Amino acid sequence: MPVLLKLLIEAGPLVTFFVANWFGGIFWATGIFMAATVLSLAASWLLTRKLAVAPLITAGFVAVFGALTLWLHDDTFIKVKVTLNNALFGALLLGRLGFRRLFLEFARGEAVLMDDDGWRKLTLRWG
Repeated sequence: MPVLLKLLIEAGPLVTFFVANWFGGIFWATGIFMAATVLSLAASWLLTRKLAVAPLITAGFVAVFGALTLWLHDDTFIKVKVTLNNALFGALLLGRLGFRRLFLEFARGEAVLMDDDGWRKLTLRWG
């Protein structure tokens, strides 16, 4: 997949969230973010016929916390999504490393080629 297209698919939902937040407020932005995330996953699937684990987990967080934000009309949920998403990834990374398994190498798809020592260092720093 061309690099610019991959960047658009991966960063597109977040960019649409910020633009929609600027013009329409947090609740409009949340709805648009949810829709853009689904479209991004669909585009990725149509182009590559596979989905990486990390975007799927992130999409799950967007769906749950976005729905709570819209349903309860409380922007706290979408704001805490980033913190909880990163905390889950950090715990998952460090937990798998404790069993001498490198989750990042599995979750990143084919985006980065690195030896095990590099993956271990990145996992510790990200975790």
